[in-house]
Amino acid sequence: MPDAPATPPVGDPGTPPVGDPPAAPAPAATPSAAPAATDDLDALRRDLSETRKEAAGYRTRLKAFEDAQKTEAELTADRIKTLEERNATLEAAHRATVVRDTAQAAARKAGFWDPEVGASLVNPSDIVYDEQGTPKNMDALLAAIAKEKPRLINGAGAAPSFGGGSRGTPAEGHEMNDLIRRAAGR
Repeated sequence: MPDAPATPPVGDPGTPPVGDPPAAPAPAATPSAAPAATDDLDALRRDLSETRKEAAGYRTRLKAFEDAQKTEAELTADRIKTLEERNATLEAAHRATVVRDTAQAAARKAGFWDPEVGASLVNPSDIVYDEQGTPKNMDALLAAIAKEKPRLINGAGAAPSFGGGSRGTPAEGHEMNDLIRRAAGR
């Protein structure tokens, strides 16, 4: 007789029966696994910090080594380049300060209510400088702005006074103490 295919006998413990639900999934990570993960993360962060410090030390040593290999002329050239860059930055800051101060002084002289506002209206590209780097035409620029916007000038037009209250001495019996006494019946 020919060999028949072997079929597992019914009830064989190695073969799951047909129709049974699949095995339950593995239990979820226990709460004790969460602190272990944060400990691992903290350890990685410490390692990263130490590695960064070590790399910074290596960069410093590399820079010192490279500087030791340079000639005196190369070191001087590097120093000159650094100082020229710093000088350019300081000159730009100084020029901005001089322009601001000159514009505010000219705005005060022109009679602006707020010299800072007058100075801020000056277009920097319109400024002409003398040999020392001082603005030459600030008075003319602010005069043009004053002509264009007369409400910014003291006493021009009907600019409102935000000082509040009446000017001068109050009429007899109109001082605050008199009003309080009168209200109290004294």
